[in-house]
Amino acid sequence: MTDQIAPTQADRILVANILDEVSDLLDHNGIGQVADLIRDGEYDEHDCVKIAARHRIAAERTASAEPVAYLYGRDDGSCDLILDCNGEYARSLLESGATETPLYAAPPSADVGELVDRKYRMGDRVTKTKGSSWTGLVVGFYSTSLTPIGYAVESENEPGSVQIYPESALAKHGGAA
Repeated sequence: MTDQIAPTQADRILVANILDEVSDLLDHNGIGQVADLIRDGEYDEHDCVKIAARHRIAAERTASAEPVAYLYGRDDGSCDLILDCNGEYARSLLESGATETPLYAAPPSADVGELVDRKYRMGDRVTKTKGSSWTGLVVGFYSTSLTPIGYAVESENEPGSVQIYPESALAKHGGAA
């Protein structure tokens, strides 16, 4: 691998945050000072920053190589999103004439800016708070101009069936939002 990899601000923040944690654990101010230099972009030659950048690039390449879900479209314009392409339901959709479109994970943005503070994590059990009922596990995240923090939730009643909701529409299942 070449050392010509240009670290992003997200790479710097990741490394600096890890070093801050180590600094706190060891009560070692020098480590925290290195973290500050890295965060400010003044220490990009540090091995940790190069390693973080290499791992980010490898993850981006992996994310774009294999589909993470499939979209099945029908002639009437309706569609289904299915995480398990080998499922019986997916086969029945194809047999009925639906078209299959593989969906790939988008690589992380090169400029993340501020890290998003999400209320729910992957695997959290959540429920929709108003309107129709939907309870399941968080299986992904999304962001749009209208929905800065959104979640993909796989139904616990219809495995493989996913709906997307803004954070404001969800609550931790069995508790308050």
